[in-house]
Amino acid sequence: MQAMLGEGSPVSMGERLYRVMLFAYPIRFRRQYGAEMLAFARARSARAAGSGERFDRVRVWWFLLRDLSTNAFAALVVEHGVRELWTLDRDFQRFPGVRAIDPFAD
Repeated sequence: MQAMLGEGSPVSMGERLYRVMLFAYPIRFRRQYGAEMLAFARARSARAAGSGERFDRVRVWWFLLRDLSTNAFAALVVEHGVRELWTLDRDFQRFPGVRAIDPFAD
């Protein structure tokens, strides 16, 4: 994780927060994708900051939080070998190896 943190470079408060958020993902996932995720978040944040629109920054954080809430949980589910997940959230259907089951379906 230290290698992806870019020691010595100035870091915004938003980037620090996102780095902490990455710890919600399993360690193997962070090792494989952490640097790319951080680079993506930096690029999106820089573009939003350059636009001058406050709403663009809110939109970036909305996307990052939504991604975290679904993908970090799914990565943990896969990491622990869960095969079925009872949920109304249709986003989980796109993860291979996990069967999303609607608990209210007939």
